[in-house]
Amino acid sequence: DAVGTFTNRVQRFLPEGERFAVKFDKSSVRYGLLRDGEIHTALSGAEWARVSTALAATCTPPDAEVPLLVPEDRAWDPKTLRSVLQGLSDYRGQVIVATTVKPFRGLPAGWTLVEVGA
Repeated sequence: DAVGTFTNRVQRFLPEGERFAVKFDKSSVRYGLLRDGEIHTALSGAEWARVSTALAATCTPPDAEVPLLVPEDRAWDPKTLRSVLQGLSDYRGQVIVATTVKPFRGLPAGWTLVEVGA
């Protein structure tokens, strides 16, 4: 039950359509995205950023004074960026995403864009 509960908590911070999976055996833990019934652990840079940020969001202590997530900077494409922002919309803390592109069709509700530079 604990693995299922944890998996569901991570899942809620991922973009729609992606499925997080974790598998424990005697000496290791494998986690990644579930595709065709298999856990894929060799993720692209953007996939790794999404999964590691969803894990961090799930593991943020409830008593954290300043919950803050800063996903690894990736070469986001506008559609992926929007889906990542939507997935993280329920995070109770602050999320800072550095990017050179704007999200497809604008920001999801609750997000603020801060442009730096000229």
